[in-house]
Amino acid sequence: MRIAAREMQIGKKVALTVVALGTLATTMTVAQAPPPKPRPAAPAAQPAPRPKFDVASVKPCDPNATSPGRGGTPGRGATARFRQNCVDVETLIAAAYIRFAGEKPGSLLQMSLTKIEGGPAWLSSDKYTIEAEADGDQTVPMMYGPMTQVPLEERFQLKIHRETREGPVYELTIAKGGARVQPVRQGPCLASDFAGTSFPFRPGDESQCRFIYTSREGPNIIATGRSRSMEELTQSLTTATDRLVIDKTGITGNVDYHVVFAVDESTPGFRGPPPSPDGTPVAEDPVGPSVFTAVEQQLGLKLNPARGARDYLVIDSISRPTPN
Repeated sequence: MRIAAREMQIGKKVALTVVALGTLATTMTVAQAPPPKPRPAAPAAQPAPRPKFDVASVKPCDPNATSPGRGGTPGRGATARFRQNCVDVETLIAAAYIRFAGEKPGSLLQMSLTKIEGGPAWLSSDKYTIEAEADGDQTVPMMYGPMTQVPLEERFQLKIHRETREGPVYELTIAKGGARVQPVRQGPCLASDFAGTSFPFRPGDESQCRFIYTSREGPNIIATGRSRSMEELTQSLTTATDRLVIDKTGITGNVDYHVVFAVDESTPGFRGPPPSPDGTPVAEDPVGPSVFTAVEQQLGLKLNPARGARDYLVIDSISRPTPN
């Protein structure tokens, strides 16, 4: 049997007519569903308001001024009073936006993993004192971090942005002949653990059995670690070279190490010769090997130039603060 079909568009309805030859014609009408109404977009989540000091004072450093009352010290409970005495602005920025910017404060060594870039030379030379008080107790990391960001942005007109980009790094590998870092020694710390450094050894103080200590001795740096990870060693080398060092040794577990190297153009993390207290020339010790030679000969490791990604905190603009 032949069947003929046709469609007729009537407004929002479609009429389907089916005609069968020799039978009764039947017409069916099917209504089209209206298009769904768009749902309103969910409102964007608003970030929690950043806590601020109730009162904050920023003044050029007066090294003869005494600290009025107690200031906060990272990791030591909560307090309402905060003081940063005679600190350069680069250090303030590093603490506020790197070390104490996250939920969990980082270590001093971790600060070197993000490189601060841009800004005038006075960021590392001009020193300021910040005295502030919160409306109620706050954790000290909160005051060093988000709460210090506010006077930096309001008083110094600081503007920053963050980038991750590829650049020169060092990869730390095991040198020919094998690694010379030592397995962690068991038992109490001894005076010999600190030989060649100015570390104040205190017999019986078990807290000294796990440490990183870096001291300046004339033209050289002495870096000593006890029961530290390879990640912490690379962070220490990142601080010295001002270039990200990535662990490729495959060494797991903590180690002991002791390395002596010269301050030179390959260690921009350490600036210039140390001044003497009275301004007279310093009697210099013999100059040690470069950091590359020292790491290879004394630790059995090697710093290899490579390319890798690193985080940057870029200073777009900043001004000296106006007087209070």
